Amino acid sequence: GWVVLQNAHLAVHTVNAIEKKFVEASSGEAGMTRHASFRLWITTQEATDMSVGLLLMSMRVSCEAPEGIRAGMQQLYSEMVDQDLIDSMDASKDWSKLIYTMSYLHCVVRQRLLYSAMGWSIDESKIGLQVNDWQVCISYL
Repeated sequence: GWVVLQNAHLAVHTVNAIEKKFVEASSGEAGMTRHASFRLWITTQEATDMSVGLLLMSMRVSCEAPEGIRAGMQQLYSEMVDQDLIDSMDASKDWSKLIYTMSYLHCVVRQRLLYSAMGWSIDESKIGLQVNDWQVCISYL
């Protein structure tokens, strides 16, 4: 079977316990074995207190933010802005300019995060701007 554990950075102690179980199962301790078709998918953000052992045992895939404002805008418009979103907006108002402005601001802020101390007066790890933040902003429109 397949199991998906989302937002593992919010439950680091659980991920560390899972790692211990995997180590026990792979070494055959206490009669534990792992089924050949078992798969565990874990989604997480960076977490400094998460054990590295599970990552080393895993195949890792990362989703990086696009380089540059133009690439960020292209990604947002190709993946997020679709006809359903446009149709859901009130036809009496011109939402396209507001969506464009929100998208542009989102991409500028994500690029500014690359400069950390020079770009902000607070720690960049506390900002953590993601695509779902853009989605929430658009939903409030």
